[in-house]
Amino acid sequence: MKRNTRIWLTATLLALFLIVGLVACTQGPEVPGTDAGTDKETVAETVPSHETGDATEEPGQETNAPVAGTEMPTEEPTEIPTEAPVEEETALVVDFNALNLKFLKGCFNGANQTNVAVESDDDGEQYVALSTSVANATDPFVTFNLRNFLSRADMEAIEADEFNYIILKVRAKNCSTGTFNLYYFAGGVSGATPGMEASAGFDVSEEGWQYILFDMRDKPSWTGQVTGFRMDYMMTAVNEGETLQIAEIQFLDSADAYYKQFDVDWDDKGFDISDEDKAKAEELLNSTQKPTTGYDSYTKENGANEDATLKLWFDHMYTRAPQSGFTVKENNISYLIQMAKNETEGCQFILAPDADVTGLKVYITDFKNADGDTLKTELHWGYYFNILDQMLIDPLPPVSYTPEEGMLDWVNGGNGRGEAIDNLQKYNGFDIKAGQSQSFVIKATTTADSKAGEYAATLTVVDANGNEVKKATVFTYVWNFVLDDASSCKTLMDMSAYEVYMTYFDFAADLSNWRGENLGEVYYNFLLDYRVNCYSLPFENEDGSFSDSRLLEYLNNPRVQAFQPLGWAKEIVPWKVANAYAFLSQKEEWLEKAYFYPVDEPGSVSRLDDINNYGKMLGENFPGYKLIAPMHVNYATSQGDFFSYVTSSVNVWCPKTFFFNTFAEWLDNQDLYYGTTPQLEEKLDSLRDRFWAEQEGGDEVWWYVTRFPNDPEITLIINTEAVNIRTLFWQQKLYNVDGFLYYLVNHWGNGSDRYWIPSADKWYQGMDAMHEINDAYPYEVYGNGILIYSGVYFAQTDPVASLRLESVRDGIEDFEYLTMLEEIYGKDVVDAIITKWTTGLGEYNTDADAFRELRAQVGALLEKASQN
Repeated sequence: MKRNTRIWLTATLLALFLIVGLVACTQGPEVPGTDAGTDKETVAETVPSHETGDATEEPGQETNAPVAGTEMPTEEPTEIPTEAPVEEETALVVDFNALNLKFLKGCFNGANQTNVAVESDDDGEQYVALSTSVANATDPFVTFNLRNFLSRADMEAIEADEFNYIILKVRAKNCSTGTFNLYYFAGGVSGATPGMEASAGFDVSEEGWQYILFDMRDKPSWTGQVTGFRMDYMMTAVNEGETLQIAEIQFLDSADAYYKQFDVDWDDKGFDISDEDKAKAEELLNSTQKPTTGYDSYTKENGANEDATLKLWFDHMYTRAPQSGFTVKENNISYLIQMAKNETEGCQFILAPDADVTGLKVYITDFKNADGDTLKTELHWGYYFNILDQMLIDPLPPVSYTPEEGMLDWVNGGNGRGEAIDNLQKYNGFDIKAGQSQSFVIKATTTADSKAGEYAATLTVVDANGNEVKKATVFTYVWNFVLDDASSCKTLMDMSAYEVYMTYFDFAADLSNWRGENLGEVYYNFLLDYRVNCYSLPFENEDGSFSDSRLLEYLNNPRVQAFQPLGWAKEIVPWKVANAYAFLSQKEEWLEKAYFYPVDEPGSVSRLDDINNYGKMLGENFPGYKLIAPMHVNYATSQGDFFSYVTSSVNVWCPKTFFFNTFAEWLDNQDLYYGTTPQLEEKLDSLRDRFWAEQEGGDEVWWYVTRFPNDPEITLIINTEAVNIRTLFWQQKLYNVDGFLYYLVNHWGNGSDRYWIPSADKWYQGMDAMHEINDAYPYEVYGNGILIYSGVYFAQTDPVASLRLESVRDGIEDFEYLTMLEEIYGKDVVDAIITKWTTGLGEYNTDADAFRELRAQVGALLEKASQN
């Protein structure tokens, strides 16, 4: 807060409190406070107010630097009022002046690493001082018996349902951290209970009184009579005697007046796209022409033994038709896939019979042009999970009627412990019940040398007797430009080789006899085809020597854009780092790909100190190092906040996506998650402006998601519409973010951890949607940390891709389209194109047909530009 605003706010509030005293009032002025409720993810799943997080989740990343057309407005922020606002609100104030010293202190008990004292200012104002009783305190807290206080103060009980917010009047003295976690006892629950909590930040550098706000909305457990609080007044503390003084507690039903006091840039919302750039973008897109193909004049074909009771229609790759309750799209008799060279794209087709059918088989020819040239063509089927009481596809195993050589015998024979392995592949065709559907996926892959123009493939469906009951032609148009192997959107995602081996029930063996490859390498290469880089290269390199010559193939592969030189979760010590530098410095391109990731989601100052120590050590042993630090929370510190604390060491910023929301945006749409506090934004600027400033100085900015943030912001969970996952990468380009991190692609687990509920009739390790539900926070998500499934259940060594992984790859390739356009027309025009689809993290179109049209215009524009 600006100093003059702080003085005004403090004076206004003190005057108001002297007038109000200890009263329960209605229709009174609201008292300004300070905080929008920051997040706190801890190992014990102590999740703060707006986001429900879990520090056991791995990190994520991504972000971008400011460029012309995306910088925030430079005008002066909106003038702050000079008089206290008056709101028609309900307010109740619990003033600690109401009780004498002895009785007030008696309301505080159960102290942990905390001394409690009742003190007074020179003007006689009484407050409670909570001080750490030990150095390096890890969990300082105390319990406040509100019911006892109200009884002694002759006040009525407080009902949670009447209030949406709590404000504490506090003053910090020598505090090293500034996060207050408030556990509430309500509705008959006593004692600190995970999920019954809210979090807020305070300014550790502010010497006067300040007001911090806890947002209690959307907390299902905030109901009934409120009897007390456990006050975790600091997350951790470095020194003995760090003190937070508390003078009163307010209960409010509205926080509008509170929020309006902050001197932030109220115009810092969305992107300032000029009318000129919008007009230019529109002109460019409208100057393109759709290619003329056989798709334009195609009419419905019939199979040799056409079955009119079996419905067949086509749809976009990024849609999901539910197994039941679907809509038949009878006019979708074919599909035109449009793609660049060196790209993979696809479509879906759906079958739905009027009566039960068994043994249906589907076939697709290779896509072929008039000269007889072909494209790699694949056919997959959708495996269904129960997602929020709808059966939806996610795994996409290949359609196969003959198993991989040697695999079926092994699967049927079980493993070395005599355990059977269920085979889920449909070797005998597909059985579909009346009123249900079965989705399939057709994929085409081009190379850099593929000829531009039209290709066509023939789809046939045969019944159990071999009769051709459906037939259709599918088209592909290849634009005349090439996507680079080296993706502009960098990625890092963990892939657990342990999880892979465990699903094959033979962890001791490397299972290399099937294709002459290690399973870890098989899975790494599979992901590389999807333009995804794993945390670690597929061969061990813990000492940094790169002594395994097989690593050279990956170091020189342009698709490998990022890796950890010593591997994931390995010891990072000077001599190993020096070894890695000695080897990688032989080629500048190898050094550019090396990222160190020593600390995951720091939640305390001590972990920030670890990051800084790693930075110092890397600087001494790996000149030009890149240190990435995924950040899921941001708290105030004596040096500003978590991000400013590590500016000397971190040079690859990797916040969760929601840190790009500004306070002004959140106030307009409080369904968004706002990951910092208005105090910090007021003092240090918005986080996204700070990231962009670091980027302008030469740093990289990445971002990431896990199970959070929640809708309307986009993550990679199955609950997310498939088209939205592609939108996330358009947003990444809009926000000028360099890379995307995801904590794990195969978090298959053991079927019992983390609120897991099986998502199919039977739970299979490595073949489940990982349904996580926790009503306390609350959240209900599917597929977090799972983008691939084990191939063992389909008698194959390759993993099985998810529909979401297809969308991730397509989103990365969309990012490449937009980057190529930017190189031709500039960032401003590209931003104008992107904002036709999405204008912010919570603002975007979801019409799959409209997305196809816009992407087709972008592709045609690139083709047109490549010919000039």
